[in-house]
Amino acid sequence: MTASGITHVQTPIAGLVDLALQDPSLADVARRASDRPSDLTLIGPASARVFAASALAQAGPLLVVTATGREADDLTAELRGVLGDAVAMFPSWETLPHERLSPGVDTVGARLMLLRRLSHPDDERLGPPLRIVVTTTRSLLQPMAPDVADIEPVTL
Repeated sequence: MTASGITHVQTPIAGLVDLALQDPSLADVARRASDRPSDLTLIGPASARVFAASALAQAGPLLVVTATGREADDLTAELRGVLGDAVAMFPSWETLPHERLSPGVDTVGARLMLLRRLSHPDDERLGPPLRIVVTTTRSLLQPMAPDVADIEPVTL
């Protein structure tokens, strides 16, 4: 656990976030997010995304929604560089709604694992508790069965 309240693994630049969070602007972002998180809109350079997301994640798990899959991939990689396995991406299905194809097994598995990690943050077998989930608008609109995160995983 760090002074900022975020648990993370030791990465080459992990201390950079703690240092950046001492900046009054980012401290103000974290304060506003804890006061009224649904009313917060941030506008700034792309290079500030990692620091802003880290500041917002202090109050609890954070969902970051991007417009495209590439943007989600890039942001997930940047955040993992700082927060390690406390960051995950919620992938979207590769298929379109009208196609008669099932989503890929890897995609379904990744979605189920992420939902399980969110609903069972104390299960050490799943990894550290998630602080930030990155996804796309498309992924959020895709249907999910209720209580899917409570299904026991199959281990082979």
